[in-house]
Amino acid sequence: RIGPPWYQRAFSRYFDDGEGREYPVAAELAEHLTAGLIEREFDVATSKMAPQGTSEGHAFAFVHKRLLPPDAPVPIVPLCLNTYYPPNQPLPRRCHDLGRALREAVTSYSGPAQRIGILASGGLSHLTIDEQLDQEVIDALRRHDAQALRSLPACKLRAGSSEIRNWICVAGAVEHLQVDWLDYIAAYRTPAGTGTGLCFAIWSDGRRPDGAPWRPAWGPRSIRARPWAGRSARRSSSGPAPYCRQDARRQRQPNWPRECNRPGRRKNRSGEVP
Repeated sequence: RIGPPWYQRAFSRYFDDGEGREYPVAAELAEHLTAGLIEREFDVATSKMAPQGTSEGHAFAFVHKRLLPPDAPVPIVPLCLNTYYPPNQPLPRRCHDLGRALREAVTSYSGPAQRIGILASGGLSHLTIDEQLDQEVIDALRRHDAQALRSLPACKLRAGSSEIRNWICVAGAVEHLQVDWLDYIAAYRTPAGTGTGLCFAIWSDGRRPDGAPWRPAWGPRSIRARPWAGRSARRSSSGPAPYCRQDARRQRQPNWPRECNRPGRRKNRSGEVP
């Protein structure tokens, strides 16, 4: 454990308390997808289990802990995409092609009758927020603009922003579906422009077994982060965000939640720093 207590509490929310737990895997589906992707010229590697003493990363732990029902775990097929580590990150167009191949492999599955969903975790831009990049991605998702996603400059997909590759992959898999719900929050942490472009989205064909409209049971909190006051605190589209001047740090916007004006830390409504 590293960092101050508030950081340890926030980071621990990604993982299970105590000695951990095991989650079910859809092994038969995993074998089918492996064969299907190889048939479509994606040479995937496989693993039957995590090495002794290790656990799933936060990309999967967040999904298990925050999005899937804890009392009735849904069997999953973890699919790892090297978004982050050079020198062999896939290009955006390759990620999109992978999504298309994944959809074809899923639709050809003839195993036990079940609903299969595809979920991307991570992104959008971080550790420095790039709202222009985020909006380009979101607009392309809404418009089913495959060319815009496939031609995103790889130089923009670095550090945490590299996780946008996961979204591009899913976009290739759900070209036949509509964006039924989407929400985006530019959650700034500091006046220097660091933070996370938080985005949640659902694709569907507009139908549900009970006939009700799709609405998520999870998603971003109701408090929306706003950009820090002062022009020098905003991220520039032409380069990294400059450090905020002292006078800009002292400015306070009357319509902001008061806790959002504290540089570097933001409290939630309960008064705790997440």
